[in-house]
Amino acid sequence: MEKSQLVLLEKKDNVYYLGLNRQKANNFNVEFIREINAKLDIVEKDVEICALVTSSNVQRFFSTGLDAKFISSVNHPEDLKNFLIEFNQLIGRVLVFPIPTIAILNGLTIAGGLMFAMAHDYRFMANSEDWVCLNEVDMGFALLPGMNAVIQCKLAPHAFRELFLAGRRIIAKDAFELGIIDFLVDDKTKIREQVHDFANKIAEKSKFKENFKALKMEAYGTAFTKATDRKFGSNKAGLERIMSLASL
Repeated sequence: MEKSQLVLLEKKDNVYYLGLNRQKANNFNVEFIREINAKLDIVEKDVEICALVTSSNVQRFFSTGLDAKFISSVNHPEDLKNFLIEFNQLIGRVLVFPIPTIAILNGLTIAGGLMFAMAHDYRFMANSEDWVCLNEVDMGFALLPGMNAVIQCKLAPHAFRELFLAGRRIIAKDAFELGIIDFLVDDKTKIREQVHDFANKIAEKSKFKENFKALKMEAYGTAFTKATDRKFGSNKAGLERIMSLASL
């Protein structure tokens, strides 16, 4: 697949559509992260009012998180640390993006995929058996402070516990009740139409982009700082397990 096809971008009315298109499950590696950032650069330069909608273009998955195969190919510890930092910085960027952001979780959303989705302002799911999950607790892996903070700043404590400590697979209906997603759409065939109408209206809030970003910084400043610094936290055992996946 050509690099330009990893992430698709189009604009309809006042809405940019960011399509995650990395087969087979939109796993994040360095190239994928940088291609997403390149598309975000285009959106951020638009001086008109607009909103951003992110969804998956691959079947079954929104994203299953970091690319384990890529991690296993890394042969230097600093390269792996830089990759984790780069992903952290991506979710930090989305968290305070200067326009309204919406994620359509149109498939299984796991680990880093859920972190990326939670960085958006709003989340939609169809009322289906698709589920979301943070499975790091069952794998003995650490979450970097920024990953933890981006999720925690969006959820009530009991919902965060179910994801972070229980590692529960939460289907769409339960995710809505817990506040993990904001909108539950009964008719799967109508979800994009509903999202477009919502995004087109809320795009007006981007009229003053600097102010919009500043308001997000006031709300999520602590999480943003943790996501964009280079600190790895105190969970050394969990981090060592991640590092053990690489060819170091």
